[in-house]
Amino acid sequence: MASVKEQVEQLKTKGNEALAAGNNAGAVEAYSAAIALDPANHVLYSNRSAAHAKANEWEKALEDANKTVEINPKWSRGYSRKGAALHGLARFEEAIAAYKEGLALEPGSATFQTAIAEVEKARDATKQDAGAIFGQFANFFSRPMMNTMSMYPQVQAFINDPTFQQKADAIRTNPSSMLQHLQDKNIMTYVSLCSQMQAGGPFGGANAMDVDEQIPSKPAPSKPSKPEVVKEPEPELTEAQKQVLDLKTRGNAAYTARKFDEALALYKEALEVEPKNVNLLVNCTAVYFEKGEYDKCITACEEAIALGRDAFADYKLMARAMARIGNAQVKLGNHQAAIEWYNKSLTEHRDPVTLKSLRDLEKKLEDDAKKAYINPELAAKAKDEGNVLFKAQRFPEAVQCYNEAIKRDPSNPAYLTNRAVAYNKLGEYPSAVKDCDSAIELDPKFSRAFLRKGQAYQFMREFTKSMEAFERGLQVDPDNQELNQAYQKVVMLLHGGSDSEPKGTPEEILAKAMSVPEVREIMQDQAMQQILQQMTSDPSAAAEHMKNPEIRRRINILRAHGVIKTN
Repeated sequence: MASVKEQVEQLKTKGNEALAAGNNAGAVEAYSAAIALDPANHVLYSNRSAAHAKANEWEKALEDANKTVEINPKWSRGYSRKGAALHGLARFEEAIAAYKEGLALEPGSATFQTAIAEVEKARDATKQDAGAIFGQFANFFSRPMMNTMSMYPQVQAFINDPTFQQKADAIRTNPSSMLQHLQDKNIMTYVSLCSQMQAGGPFGGANAMDVDEQIPSKPAPSKPSKPEVVKEPEPELTEAQKQVLDLKTRGNAAYTARKFDEALALYKEALEVEPKNVNLLVNCTAVYFEKGEYDKCITACEEAIALGRDAFADYKLMARAMARIGNAQVKLGNHQAAIEWYNKSLTEHRDPVTLKSLRDLEKKLEDDAKKAYINPELAAKAKDEGNVLFKAQRFPEAVQCYNEAIKRDPSNPAYLTNRAVAYNKLGEYPSAVKDCDSAIELDPKFSRAFLRKGQAYQFMREFTKSMEAFERGLQVDPDNQELNQAYQKVVMLLHGGSDSEPKGTPEEILAKAMSVPEVREIMQDQAMQQILQQMTSDPSAAAEHMKNPEIRRRINILRAHGVIKTN
């Protein structure tokens, strides 16, 4: 059975390892158990103070630091702990005094000199903040500001009251006297409204809050900024731990210099001293990955994960090892395994880099699957089967065949227009339009896509859009008889269905057209009137205006109703 001294040393080592891994609670637990066995050991109190400080438990850190100094007042580290705890509590003068006591025991210490400078900096910043706040109060109670504020109904009831004026004078003269009036409702109402005005807030509007709800019973205490605790060796390290730290530091430098064999040798040497150090093992996995030894990388990562589970290692470290397995599996071409490990890593810690790796891999696999599926011969066969089903009026089955053809050859616009025709038969006109647009993206000169698109709009009784689609098709293929016939038909539909051109005198045609709300709206638009005048006098202006889709749509409506003659 181990002696008390050996048990204390084991618990101390356990606490040191927990603290190094960021497990502050575990460190406190181990140091407390050691203190129970050896309550006169000042180093244990010092280490536990460090653990409390890392957890921002400053009162507890101060209590242990005081105990350290009490047991061994000649040990400078105790004053370092005390100064850090007092700094955390924003007790700046006391912190400086503690650090100076440590400096007296360790003259010329850069650690204590830096710590004192940091506390003085924090103290001065706090004083400046307080000065700025009091200066703001002086501004609030200045004569110009009070004259401005007197316009608001919230303060008119008391701003001219002698008692209020007396207090305002006192605050203006000595802004720090504001602290004596924190319970005065009128003073606090006034200050709150001044603050709102300074921030650009509303006064008395629909969004204004009730004043009484805005005024706290007392101002919220300013929260001291978290002190920049001076870094120092944490906590007391054994000779073995110092050796590991040195080897790890040298290994990191070699890794950064891409001297991977040297880095690996140093990490392994450190692992011989601490074989259960998860950080070291994860560092080894990075070296294996950079060397292209992906199987070794995966094995080492799995070992690190198993060790980490037993030691309750930091979840971010575990996530890193899992993500590295995913990266290695990608290099080995095992994409599904990589996806599984990326997801496991994201369960531990949702790291943006890992998430991007997962999304990129999933997208690549999806694109690869689509490319692998492409087969023009099978696409043509599926299209032919779809045509047979279409002729048999089995339109849903035809759509399925056209789907297959598109998947097999997504670059062929004809398959999209075939499906568009089937969608038209099924009454799914928006889907037909979408397919035609996709076909036009593939081939802007594919006139059949404009024809099918115009037909879909015609079925939807959106005759103007239908006419525009046919017109664009004719620009691509002017001699296409099917497009010409479709265009004339939709123009006739716009005219009431009796003829391709409206009949009558120009006055009669215009009067009939103006009975159509859409035509009347266009003709009454002053901008359109100017455009029509320009188009009449300048053919080049007409060509320029027709490049605008909205203007072209309006011109086509006027053409269809005979207001403008069709060329």
